[in-house]
This record gives sequence, structure tokens and C-alpha cells, in this order.
Amino acid sequence: SRIANGSAKVEGRLNPMGRKTEFYFEYGPTTAYGQKSAPRYGGLQLTPRLTFEILSGLQPGREYHYRLVAVNETGTSYGEDAILVAQ
Repeated sequence: SRIANGSAKVEGRLNPMGRKTEFYFEYGPTTAYGQKSAPRYGGLQLTPRLTFEILSGLQPGREYHYRLVAVNETGTSYGEDAILVAQ
């Protein structure tokens, strides 16, 4: 959402399942991604919540793949791939 001027707000649903969880977004021109946002603390709720990040430095007219990644002591969970076109 909110794609403009080389940046975009990307969103995902995170469910920490009661465990300390960090999250970040991977993004790049293909599903190999190649870049990621800085990790942030996602809490330890028992219900899903909306998370977001503002990606900047995107090249206008270029397609980017992105996904949410969550990490805690039980392992790493990868969200589904999504696509945006930078403006």
C-alpha cells in the first residue's frame, strides 16, 4: 500500500504464538529477494497482528517481490510471496 516516490509500505500478518518473535521483510526483483529490512520485535501475542515496513530506495517502474519473515526459538517462518510495482 502507499506506493510513491521510490518507497512502498508493505504489510503482513504476524502471529508470535506466545513466543518472543522478531520479524523483517525480504524484498528484491525476484523470489531470491536479496535485500531485507532491519529486524524488529514482533511481540509475543497469541493472536495475529498486522505488521508493516516502509521500503525505500525502490526504482520507479520496477517490479519487486516481498515477503514477511518471522523468527523465534522454534525456527523461521516465511510468508507468501507478494509483488509490488514501484512508482
